[in-house]
Amino acid sequence: MKVKLSNYEGLTEAHQEKVLARCKIEPNGCWVWQGGVTSRGYGNVSIRVEGEKRARTLPVHRVVWTVTRGPTPLELDHLCRNRRCCNPAHLEAVTSAENTRRGESFAGVNGRKTHCKAGHEFTEENTWRSPTTGRRKCRICQKARRAKRYREIEQPRAKAAKAKKKETT
Repeated sequence: MKVKLSNYEGLTEAHQEKVLARCKIEPNGCWVWQGGVTSRGYGNVSIRVEGEKRARTLPVHRVVWTVTRGPTPLELDHLCRNRRCCNPAHLEAVTSAENTRRGESFAGVNGRKTHCKAGHEFTEENTWRSPTTGRRKCRICQKARRAKRYREIEQPRAKAAKAKKKETT
C-alpha cells in the first residue's frame, strides 16, 4: 500500500489520546481498537487536523505510530497478527515485499516453502520461475509431468495418427 505522508502531518498527542481512549488493553499487550474497522479488519478513525474542514479517515495503528515514532513511508507489520492492535511495540516498519513474505496470504505462505509437494528442495539448480507469473516450479517434477504427458497422451496420439495414415494408403 502506498502511504501518503501528507495525511499524517499535524497529528498531535491529542489525536493519539482520542485513539487510545477507544482501545481495550488486553493481557497479551495488544491495544485493541473498539471503534470502526475497514473491510479488511484494520481499525479506522476520523481525525480533524487544525485548519481542515473535513475529517481524514486514517488507520489507528498508523496514527499512534506517527505520533510516537514519527512518519514512515514503509508499511507497518502487525507482529501480533491482530489488525485492530495499535500498540507501537507490536508494530514494525517494513517494506511491502517483506510484509507480504511475513503474512499469511498465499504469496507469503508459498514464499516460505523450502520444498515442493514431492519433497524436492527449492535450490537454484532445481527451481524454475515462470516469466509471466514469477511462480517457482520444481524442475524434477516438471520433467516427470512432461514424461507422463508424453507417455499417456502424445505417444498414443502419434501412434493413432500413424495407424490412420497406414489405413488410408
